[in-house]
Amino acid sequence: LLGLILLNGYYRDYPTLYSALGIYQSSGTLNSSGQVILQYNPTNNATASHQTVESIIYSGSSSATSGGLYKSDIPGKVSGFRARSGWMYEPAIAVKDGNTLNLPVLVLLAGLPGNPTDWLHGVQLVSTMDQFAKEHHGITPLVFVVDDIGSPINDTECVNSPRGNVETYLTTDVPRYIQNHYPASDNPANWAIGGISLGGTCSVMLALSHPNVYHYFLDMGGDSGPSIGTQQQTIQKLFGGNETAWAADQPSLLLKSRTYKNVGGYFANGREDSPDVVTGTEQLYVESKNAGLDTVYETVDGQHTFDVFDEIFRNALPWISNRIAATNCSGATTCS
Repeated sequence: LLGLILLNGYYRDYPTLYSALGIYQSSGTLNSSGQVILQYNPTNNATASHQTVESIIYSGSSSATSGGLYKSDIPGKVSGFRARSGWMYEPAIAVKDGNTLNLPVLVLLAGLPGNPTDWLHGVQLVSTMDQFAKEHHGITPLVFVVDDIGSPINDTECVNSPRGNVETYLTTDVPRYIQNHYPASDNPANWAIGGISLGGTCSVMLALSHPNVYHYFLDMGGDSGPSIGTQQQTIQKLFGGNETAWAADQPSLLLKSRTYKNVGGYFANGREDSPDVVTGTEQLYVESKNAGLDTVYETVDGQHTFDVFDEIFRNALPWISNRIAATNCSGATTCS
């Protein structure tokens, strides 16, 4: 018990007694702390999205804006991957009478070891989304927290491997299920994927290897690419010795070998995170700039902890939501 308390003291996985008991509150106050440094790609041609859901339907309504949180089970019909239950945040606009809009979608992934519920107690997803919705007339993307590992310590790296066909799950099963069961856009320009640590690594890789599914990504403390050790160990254990399959999931190689249009992402990490994470993030940001992607790189005070990830998510949400055409910028600097 003492060991768990000490681990929680460092990572801040359960910041409150409510979260430790699994009681997820749907309101809260956002307080940003520490110095935030943002770097924007100065060479991209992207501009803030103006034809957003908010700009189309906003009528000055002062009705309730808080969304709803629901458990979500997305089966691996094509992939065969046995995912754990996830969560969905449904914005108020999705349930308004007469609403016929297909909303933008943000898919979120946890880290390793991890669980989809990390987004509820480690990163304060609901209170952040409710506050954001309050600022945007009840309008946010549809948010789905989905499983990317299947068990707390199954390091899938989100690729198709003996550990599970997770790449197929996240690029085929998940979007198909969401589009078939919810008022979701079928345009990849309205889809983003993001994650914590391993989930951040996966998000960059999946957006770059499947831009027909996700146009934008959010990388919070991820590595430079899928890896479970040395390059050779990764190729052998995850890709069955197939170097071509390994290369197809490496962000650095994808950025050099492909041409991207209207694709971008938000890189971020704690300034005191491990040197490998900081170096990898900086490297991918520079390579993304060179490839012409619409990108942001943010560093905040702190290490590889949930306090840092919570702050990054709050800072990144206006940019991500605007890029996938859910909400207007409203003067937020991170929408630039």
